[in-house]
Amino acid sequence: MKPRILIVTGSYPGPESPVAGVFIQDQARVLSRRFDVAVLVLKPRWVSGRELIGFREYPPAREEADGRIQVLRQEVMLPVDGGFRFLEPVLRILAGQTLERALKAWGRPSLIHAHVAWPAGWAAAALANLVKAPLVLTEHTGPFAGLMRFPALTRTAGRVLARADRVLAVSPALASQMREFFPALSVDVLGNVVLTEFFSPPAQAPAGGPFRFLSAALLDPLKGMDYLLDAAKMLRDGGARSFSLTVAGDGSSLSGLKERAKALGIADMTDFPGLLPREALRDAMRESRAFVLPSLGETFSVVLGEAASCGLPVVATLCGGPEFVVTREMGVLVPRADAAALADAMAALLSGRAHFDPGAARRSVASRFGEEAFLDDISRAYAPFLQE
Repeated sequence: MKPRILIVTGSYPGPESPVAGVFIQDQARVLSRRFDVAVLVLKPRWVSGRELIGFREYPPAREEADGRIQVLRQEVMLPVDGGFRFLEPVLRILAGQTLERALKAWGRPSLIHAHVAWPAGWAAAALANLVKAPLVLTEHTGPFAGLMRFPALTRTAGRVLARADRVLAVSPALASQMREFFPALSVDVLGNVVLTEFFSPPAQAPAGGPFRFLSAALLDPLKGMDYLLDAAKMLRDGGARSFSLTVAGDGSSLSGLKERAKALGIADMTDFPGLLPREALRDAMRESRAFVLPSLGETFSVVLGEAASCGLPVVATLCGGPEFVVTREMGVLVPRADAAALADAMAALLSGRAHFDPGAARRSVASRFGEEAFLDDISRAYAPFLQE
């Protein structure tokens, strides 16, 4: 009988948001090759003390299937910031009891794997205490200081991390950030999975035409796309003409980026296709010549691994996660918030002065973050808690 792994997360793809937490879904699907997996998705309901007075019971969990994986979506009350100190202990007990009830149909887990300390790890720790199951917690939050918004939440996160039987961070940079707040914390590094079986090179090289640079991200200020547009402007001003730029994604910065491209005079060679489904993103990677991610902060960056797995050289910034993901076989790292450095790296690829072996790049990703590598690494992390 396979060990039963329960994933607890606050984000997972569904009809309302098909890409929310897709990297958690990737992990769950890969884990299901070796384990019996269920996913418990928290639906936050922020409450004050007054709202708690009339509370009777939570609505039952909503059940759905994701292939072999049972997905349970359960509402959980979380304390508003102002009442955190007084409400958190009561709501923690209610959360644990509610999640235990939601699991009745699936059964007792062999191990609980929570993603991020707050709120999923908080609720998972309460559940682990009730069902007497080991708890593994993977932290993704970046910057980690953003989780430490006020002292009461810092204490709660510290208690959750101390309760976990194993704490994992998705990059050395994030592990270092966590130790700044909790110096005695034992934390191991285990990166996210990259679906190298899906993200594969094209059967033949892209057809002739302009050299296409591709970027893809949730378009918010932290992704630094302004610097990428500035770099494209510098390339053009420097005499480069035979290139184009595609910035895929949606978010709060999209309209501003379109206006900036017009103001810079590069709208004619810049495309904003919006959020691309996974198959369309892979197609875009296969049709491009290089991938650029100008982020100001990343804890890992799965998309860099996906691009390299498709055979693209990557240009990324020194902002935490990319230093862990990108090797010399895959591409180049430049200082963050530096459009000139981005332009220089892009110019080197455009001119052929810089060249990277697509096969070596793909092997680098697969050997460290591919499906089988991830399964072996996570199995080793689970092993001490699954022994009979």
